[in-house]
Amino acid sequence: MFQTVRMKRLRIIALGHYKQPLVSSLHKLGVVQIVDYEGTRVHPNEVEEGLVSLHMTDLDLKALTTQVIRMNKVLDIFEEVDPVSGDGFFKQVFRPTPPEKVPVKELDRETLVKETEKALASAEREVVGPAEKLARIEKAIAECNAQKTTLEELRSLDAPLEYIESTPVLTSWAGLLAKEDLGQIEAVLGEETGNLFYLGTSELTDEQEYAAVVVCLTKDAERVFRAIRKAGFDRIDVTGLSGTPEDAGVGIEERLQGLAKEKSAVSEEIASISRRWRESLAALREQLNIERDRGEIQSKFAKTDTTIIVEGWIPYRYVNGLAQVVEEATDGYSVISLTDPDVLPKMVPVLLDNPGIFKHFEFLTKLYSLPKYNEIDPTMLLMPTFCIFFAIMVTDAAYGFLTLLLGSFLAIGGGRYNRTIKDLGVILATAGLATIFVGALTGGWLGDFAIEYMGLSALRSVMMLDQLAQVQLFLYLVLVVGVIHLTIGIVSGILEDARHGKLKEAVFEKAWPLLALPGLALIYVGSMIPGSVLAVAALAILITGHRAMFFFEITGFLGDVLSYARLMALGLCTFGIAMTVNVLADMVSNVAVVGVILAPVVFVFGHTLNWVIQTLGGFVHGMRLHYVEFFSKFFDGGGTGFEPFVTKRSVTEEVMT
Repeated sequence: MFQTVRMKRLRIIALGHYKQPLVSSLHKLGVVQIVDYEGTRVHPNEVEEGLVSLHMTDLDLKALTTQVIRMNKVLDIFEEVDPVSGDGFFKQVFRPTPPEKVPVKELDRETLVKETEKALASAEREVVGPAEKLARIEKAIAECNAQKTTLEELRSLDAPLEYIESTPVLTSWAGLLAKEDLGQIEAVLGEETGNLFYLGTSELTDEQEYAAVVVCLTKDAERVFRAIRKAGFDRIDVTGLSGTPEDAGVGIEERLQGLAKEKSAVSEEIASISRRWRESLAALREQLNIERDRGEIQSKFAKTDTTIIVEGWIPYRYVNGLAQVVEEATDGYSVISLTDPDVLPKMVPVLLDNPGIFKHFEFLTKLYSLPKYNEIDPTMLLMPTFCIFFAIMVTDAAYGFLTLLLGSFLAIGGGRYNRTIKDLGVILATAGLATIFVGALTGGWLGDFAIEYMGLSALRSVMMLDQLAQVQLFLYLVLVVGVIHLTIGIVSGILEDARHGKLKEAVFEKAWPLLALPGLALIYVGSMIPGSVLAVAALAILITGHRAMFFFEITGFLGDVLSYARLMALGLCTFGIAMTVNVLADMVSNVAVVGVILAPVVFVFGHTLNWVIQTLGGFVHGMRLHYVEFFSKFFDGGGTGFEPFVTKRSVTEEVMT
């Protein structure tokens, strides 16, 4: 609580014979972050004397990687032809389909490679032929579509396309030319051919171009083509086409229809193969990837002639379980060494572990930064104040109820299979509960709808603050809330520094507001002498700690306090817009005939939009008050997350043999 999980530096030395069982057991256990062997730093003599070799490489990785690549190619073919239909966005978020996992047995590497090769070879034999045929069909379709585009450009040309070719005597081209370039091209042709040429044109409908055919002697063709292209002639390749463009277009359409039927038949054949093989191949691929992870991690190990050395980090609470697992995997031929962290805190991996509902608010802490190892974890401080700030800014019980519903649907919907969605859902639901409470105290029930329009005057009995009538009091309250929040941050910072032996620095750099604030309060209520004593003491501490920069410390702290005025501003904004929506809906309801229809539309749309905007504003500004004003008083962050070596399964589920 309030601290990161205690870590231990781990070192395992085991007989090399037990390398694979040890790696497999650590992978399944999933509580050790394995790091590169650092014998050169921790045990330099071992390396200097040649007892230890660094960075072992698993020689079987190449075969595993090759199989994974082949597997990916086959599964990509299946996905392209027969894609798996997934949940849409809203279904994925609120009502996801439960994931189906394939039960698999634990296989040793040799058996896994053999079974994979057998299944993969069979699947490849079935799918490669149809896949190549499908590729040829798609290429032919693309060529036909390109020809259609060509014919569309030449649609007005009434000439047999098969005659537009190069012969020993004559050469001809089809293409397009702009109307304004016609004269220049004729002149160029005459000059280059001695007027021995033919130029036929056909005007394109609603365009400033001609479809054209150019014929000249083959002996002049190369020179002529360069000249007319420079003059603006855009050649179109009609090789392989016959008949007029219109006749050729009919033939291409018929060919496209035939190709479409072939493609459909081949695609159905591949889809049938996919239905037989996709699930088993996907399961084997995941097993291959797991085995590959186990091979790649061994590059972090070190070895001697007879042993392997594994180093890493482990949370202290898992130490006993690790000892038992390593003992079983190595038949007792191993030694485990555990030491306290001996490097800078930023080098030690960080794991957060907050109880109950606080666990979900780690999401907000991580958005800012993980704490460094042995630094205070601010999550439990953040959770209650974030919800309070959110509630004050939204300050409407009905909106709070909508937020509670949204959060609950997220948590029990997509949150069942997605940790991020569940965290966000719990955060919104908790903030929604707080908003219901604050909204009831301030009389916000869809603005003034419940009290003024529905006549539910009983709601006034729980109302303790009228936002619009008591704006000044509202401002004082939020500023007091801000001062309390900042004070918690300052005290946390002093305690954190004291824990690390920096109490003196903390007092002179951070403690002055703890004297200044009560001193000013006493002066305000008329207790001049004690108030002045506290104020002077605060000033003395401030000047001692910050010297010439003390003035900026004062203005900075005042700025932090005034920043909490946004709580009041957004609260008034929510209530004011809600009242405006109610007035507009009431006005529209008086319109003859259509008023009875439009009024509910204006009411629902207006309040929904206001709820969405204010919820987003409450979320963003609530985080800002913590990240900028609060965390700066005690929290540095910059930690690196704990990343255990753990088996990751998404499509398979291991069953006992």
